[in-house]
Amino acid sequence: MQAINEFNNQEKLIVGVMSKEPMFMYDDENLVIQSGGTAGYCGIKMKPNNKYDLFFLQAYLSHPIMNDVMEKMGSDFEGGFYSRGTQVLEKLPIIDVNFNNIQEKKLYDKIVNNTKKIYNLNKALKSKTMKKSEEEASIGLRKQIVIEIMKDITELIEIKDE
Repeated sequence: MQAINEFNNQEKLIVGVMSKEPMFMYDDENLVIQSGGTAGYCGIKMKPNNKYDLFFLQAYLSHPIMNDVMEKMGSDFEGGFYSRGTQVLEKLPIIDVNFNNIQEKKLYDKIVNNTKKIYNLNKALKSKTMKKSEEEASIGLRKQIVIEIMKDITELIEIKDE
């Protein structure tokens, strides 16, 4: 019961705890989440004075490299499912972006902006006000942006490994 109001009226990432694929959904609509152990969802919110944007964290945590790390850290379950609850999320290594490095800052900003574009495309698609041709174009654009985000995160990780 102690965390029942933890995420009220705050932007957050909603994390699917038990799944086959990563699920990190940005929420600014005050959705209520149900959690417990290896079931349901958990939330991620930013601490005050944190240097990262939630959109960056959403993209970073969705990267295949991070998915591999979470899969290895989480518990395995029947059917190819594994958990990525708070016990895993709290131990994840988060990249240390150097905002004074022009190249790192540029990649960071591009990742945040592209992730926001996807969020806005998803909202538009959800609204069901698009024509079929606009919907198909938006889905294609979304796929291109995701590929670009994953490429930029990979580049950022490679810069940090040098």
